[in-house]
Amino acid sequence: AVVEAMAALVEGGGGSGGGGSRRLSVSGAMVSSVTRTSAVILAGSSGSRLFPLTTGKPKALLPIANTPCLGLLLACLERNGFREVFLVTTEDFREMVSSFLTDFEGAIAIHLEVNPDTVGTADAIRTLYRENKLKGESVLVIPGECVVERQVHDLLDKHQRTDADLTILMVKEPPPQLEKGKKGNKPRKRDEEDIEFVGLAQQDRIIFKKPLVAVEEELTIPKTLLARTSLTGSGSKVHARSNLTDTQTLVLSRWVLELLDADDQFKSIKNDLVPYLIRRQLHSLSEASSGKASSVSRARSGAGSEPTAPGQPLPLRRTDSDGAMPRPRATDERAPKDNGPDLETCRCFALVVDRADPSALGPSSICTLRANTIHSFLEMNREVVAWPTALAPWGALSSGTRLGPFSLVGKDTAGATTPKNVNVTVVGAGCEIGPGAKLNQSIVMSGAKIGAESLVQHSVVGVGAKIGEKCKLMDCQVGDGYEVPDGTSAKGESFSDNAQSGQEMWW
Repeated sequence: AVVEAMAALVEGGGGSGGGGSRRLSVSGAMVSSVTRTSAVILAGSSGSRLFPLTTGKPKALLPIANTPCLGLLLACLERNGFREVFLVTTEDFREMVSSFLTDFEGAIAIHLEVNPDTVGTADAIRTLYRENKLKGESVLVIPGECVVERQVHDLLDKHQRTDADLTILMVKEPPPQLEKGKKGNKPRKRDEEDIEFVGLAQQDRIIFKKPLVAVEEELTIPKTLLARTSLTGSGSKVHARSNLTDTQTLVLSRWVLELLDADDQFKSIKNDLVPYLIRRQLHSLSEASSGKASSVSRARSGAGSEPTAPGQPLPLRRTDSDGAMPRPRATDERAPKDNGPDLETCRCFALVVDRADPSALGPSSICTLRANTIHSFLEMNREVVAWPTALAPWGALSSGTRLGPFSLVGKDTAGATTPKNVNVTVVGAGCEIGPGAKLNQSIVMSGAKIGAESLVQHSVVGVGAKIGEKCKLMDCQVGDGYEVPDGTSAKGESFSDNAQSGQEMWW
């Protein structure tokens, strides 16, 4: 019945300009992995790197191809067989998210969970577990500003196949794109805070994961780590990579939920839990119990040692729900030494996928996208609009009119909206574009006004903002409702009535 329901969800996605129906093949194994997994969407952060676009609102509600990103994500999860999802937000955004849910049309059951603004991501998952709401054998955690499609099944499959405690979806970044400049074309550099050194062994087991900003001069890998990697059956080689982006989409085992329940010091999934799991997975039980194992960084809590549950010892190995020791594993059986099993206290893996190719046809090539920076927000809009209507993962792009392969103009938008003056740009509903204005590689949100003969390039104009006549904005961000005076020329600036930037509270 579940297979039939999933097939029905993707039938007839042609829409206007489509042509024929579209059907995803769904196997029984895929359905089984979904039904055994609880899904949690985290939508409680505005994101400091998206200022001023998310001032006073969560980044999950930013428009992607004129549709809130959260709506696209929910539709993707529903189409992939999830029948319910827990949507976690904060008190600050309760009203906005509730309003969105009122307008959202979908069959998936959405349970809104509202936490205090100071609650971290690990706290949010812990609360759901303690309230006995996470019934599955594992939990899928996704940021609300992500869109995932077929990769969610690959992620769940790998998590189950490798008997993992943590499985992270990582995207392989393509070679840097060339950007035009006064001194010729030069590659665009990734933001330093997006770059990590990730060490992968066989089956992409994560051996280490360290941000570039945390490496002073060189990255040192202890020889003992390589030796222990070999003893667990993961091979003797570790490949250090810096071209992977962590999407923050991950799967946690039931044992990790029990670990969170045992220790309240874990606040953030990204800053506390993930580093702890990766660093402890190849430490022997004797080292872990004696405190010799590397401690997790406590950037927020200030603690300097491994978490210890108050009043009871922290479980050093995964246990069944009844407290019994875990069943023997394949890697334990393969261990060449008698103490091999003691070296493996948990298991962390990555699913590495390539970036989506907008020119490729077919939903199987659709990849995870995440809008957590200005650049990725622009890029995500461009890639979503590029998908042919019949093959778009969320069905027809009915919220506007296409102008070429990479541009979309919303309903009731007036003015000069032709391919000549709107290039690789998404324009929201109810906008006004003045005569002679040119929009290039930009996003203009609903209700905005662009003055005559103005140039907006590689920029984002917020809801209801006004750009005066003969302005020239390059690499700029204009906050909601802000008015840019006539004749303004700016590059790389942010315009907002709010002097405070968004806070990266969660991710």
